[in-house]
Amino acid sequence: MSAAPSRRRPAAKGNIKVGICENHQYLNPDTGETGDCPKCASGEHLKVNVQRLSDFRCPVCGGKLTPVKQGPPLKWIGIGVAAAAVVALVVALALPKGDHKADEGTEPPAVTQPIDSDSLLAAQQTDDSLQSPPTTPVEEPATDGARVKEGSGKGGGNVTPPPAPRSQSVLGGAATLVKENGYTTIRFNRSYTLDLGKTDGSTLNVGPGDEIYMANVRNGILYGGQYKSQAGQEKALSGLKVRL
Repeated sequence: MSAAPSRRRPAAKGNIKVGICENHQYLNPDTGETGDCPKCASGEHLKVNVQRLSDFRCPVCGGKLTPVKQGPPLKWIGIGVAAAAVVALVVALALPKGDHKADEGTEPPAVTQPIDSDSLLAAQQTDDSLQSPPTTPVEEPATDGARVKEGSGKGGGNVTPPPAPRSQSVLGGAATLVKENGYTTIRFNRSYTLDLGKTDGSTLNVGPGDEIYMANVRNGILYGGQYKSQAGQEKALSGLKVRL
């Protein structure tokens, strides 16, 4: 008689789980440097078909993934909304309809008092005597926009424009290096053959519109990054030593 399957093991067909890599001690086999795994650096949500408990790992560094919590399925949200609507309808139908009309019938009638013309004239004269004399309108101060315009060139404005991205031509004009918000991106303007720094001399042909984002550039040398083609294909690059 075969033993019953363990409840801790997933089903044989597996299931899709989503996680992120948090390996900050990744040893790059090409450069010998220790740092963030490329998937950890990009923060990518990785979908893994888990058939065994050991399957839930990063495909690049092999480290264990941290599960990402996902919200309830849309069908359960729809069922909850429908149930709330049914409850609201039942409550509305259960409320008595005659109470509101009964309350309206008990409201006391309005009492109309006779108006004395002499009293009304005296009240109007009193109100006229209590009115304050007209005042001279006060000019409002200029808005911030006006102060900025008048004080331009003298430091009088309080609005500081955001810093513009810095860019420079690299790789002999084949690409442009852009630094913005603390990240470095290399955008290619024309076709270029990129040396991958492998012992077999392998290269990567890039075209106009392709880019390498989150590029690792130090002292004018490109060491790695995340390559993305214009068609949307992505590839992690590491071990490069391309002088820009």
